[in-house]
Amino acid sequence: MGFLLAVLGAMGAVGFWMWRARDAAAGAKAAADLAGDAASALRRFGFRRKAGVNPLDVEEDPRLAAMAAMASMARMDGERSAAQTAVLTAAAKDLFQVPQDEARDMAAYGFWLSANAEPEEALRRLDRNLARSLGPKEWAELISAMRAAGSAEGPLSERQTEALTRIERAHSAPT
Repeated sequence: MGFLLAVLGAMGAVGFWMWRARDAAAGAKAAADLAGDAASALRRFGFRRKAGVNPLDVEEDPRLAAMAAMASMARMDGERSAAQTAVLTAAAKDLFQVPQDEARDMAAYGFWLSANAEPEEALRRLDRNLARSLGPKEWAELISAMRAAGSAEGPLSERQTEALTRIERAHSAPT
């Protein structure tokens, strides 16, 4: 009987460690997929780093800057998740009328660009950039998309609500 318990215990231990190794491999694959998405997006959009300049300050494409603003709003609620990526991909597809592959790359690029600063700082830098190229209608669409990105994981947090309020107040049309 003792021998049988020892064999069952050893089998359980082997099974447990195999399960742990499989989970670690799945996590590593997910991280590699995220890195591959970002690299693909950087190639697609022809990014070239300029020495001593934050990429948030020099992004010239307002669509990509808008994606980074949405990603910054989503990042205030935690690191990039599959739900946030799906929301940003859908927003890119709807707002910019691009194919699914390009929308996915735009979302990945937005998250990469946003990661060059803390979310609030990224929004501040992107706001300056976007203010030159967006009209009132585009701001309203962007704020709506930012609200959706921020609520991908649940209701907006106080931090997200405050950031949206600041942006809305800064870009509301004078009455």
